[in-house]
Amino acid sequence: MTNTANSGIGSLRQAVLDANAAPGADVVTFAIPGSGPHVIALQTSALDSVGPLMIDGLSQAGAIANSQTPEQGGLNGLLKVMLVPTASSSAPSAIRIAAGEVTLRGLVISGFGNSAGVSVAGTSTVASIEGCIFGTDASGNAAYAPAGQRGLFVSQGRVRVGGQTPMQRNLFAGHSNDAIQLHTASASGSIVEGNLFGTSANGIAAIGNGSGGGGYALHVRAASTATLQDLRVGGTATASRNVFAAGFNSAIRIACTFAVQAGCVDGLLIQGNYIGTDANGVHALPNGSGCPIGGCSGAAASGIDVSGLTLGLVVVGGSAPGAGNLIAFNRGGGIGWDVTAGTVIGSLEILGNSLAYNTGSGIRLRRASTSMPNDPNDVDEGPNRFQNTPVIESAVLSSSGTELEITYRIDTAVANADYPLRADFYRSSDGEEGDDYLGSDEYPAAAAQTSRTVVMPLPPGGGLPLVATATDAQGHTSQFSLGDLIFRDDFELE
Repeated sequence: MTNTANSGIGSLRQAVLDANAAPGADVVTFAIPGSGPHVIALQTSALDSVGPLMIDGLSQAGAIANSQTPEQGGLNGLLKVMLVPTASSSAPSAIRIAAGEVTLRGLVISGFGNSAGVSVAGTSTVASIEGCIFGTDASGNAAYAPAGQRGLFVSQGRVRVGGQTPMQRNLFAGHSNDAIQLHTASASGSIVEGNLFGTSANGIAAIGNGSGGGGYALHVRAASTATLQDLRVGGTATASRNVFAAGFNSAIRIACTFAVQAGCVDGLLIQGNYIGTDANGVHALPNGSGCPIGGCSGAAASGIDVSGLTLGLVVVGGSAPGAGNLIAFNRGGGIGWDVTAGTVIGSLEILGNSLAYNTGSGIRLRRASTSMPNDPNDVDEGPNRFQNTPVIESAVLSSSGTELEITYRIDTAVANADYPLRADFYRSSDGEEGDDYLGSDEYPAAAAQTSRTVVMPLPPGGGLPLVATATDAQGHTSQFSLGDLIFRDDFELE
């Protein structure tokens, strides 16, 4: 395409119409005169795209693909094609992906307030979003005004957002509602990896999403009676790391709006991400800065929040190298699952993460705004069955000074959990969250409700308190135990 007109010969709209009408795979390329960035102001309906099709903004002269990995921090690309609405635009989205395999590459898409910058709305659709910027100016360093409502809305179809190569990494920032919403079960199998949410392009400054009060960086919203399943957010490879920062609300929201016996969201993996920090994992860019969920006087938003009674299995972290998330500095806590009333099913398995310096609890499980303490035999019910936490009875430093002998007990009757349980131990800076994962121990049914001793390597930092979680065989993880104050200054010696 050769101009920035809304329609007609040489326009993007005409190029997409021609591609839709042509048989086989098509690639839309750009050759607009001038140095850019070139702003295409859409005045009428969205561009309806049917695959196989690629719209390649990196083909425009002067565009440079990002070459930095997540380990190197933010993005250093330069994009030259930008899609925005006119002031009187009736276009709900810039691009509506209606069918087939469609790839959007190297585009800036901002300001669409009626729905989303990109809408995916075909049950057989497979959409790939790579190397794009949503919600800011062309540089990625300032929010676009007026703010767009959402960046990407998936009502039907599967998406891959980002990827493991530097060129595929996207930026989503400055939206008034969700940066990404996965809305129904047809989004099953979607992947979100390698992206920045809520930062400037360099990954350092805050340009948060959800400024309207009701939005999230990633909203997994199972708004149907079918199960939304097999999603991956991040991954064990460093190249898969997403950064979720500076959100006015929670970074990731998992919401079940229908009661589904099998679980409204099942097989969701959240691994290897930074949640609440800059792209380097060093400086605080907290989520929940606008205080929603329960409001500033209630339970402020956590890094990850779950709402609803019928979950399948959601795994946050894992035991594989690289699976743990860094969840830090968030205003309302690290991870929360809140319900009001009713029978709760499903599992939120939490393992191997670093949760530190969050204002609220590292892990919060509540019914009717109330967290439940350990109870005899663990008979209470609620999110994650209100699994009792381990009680650390002693921690003895070995004569070599390199190991700890930890004696603990979990007061959970065999009848009230699926054994064996797993006890996970963490070094803690405040006795309420797990900063550094040390390892785990299997707590078998034969040892139920009795004291058990395990040997762990001495944690970094020496005599800081230890905390622990318990997880049953179905993936129900407890809150953190409170670190015993006797371990704040030093450990006992053999």
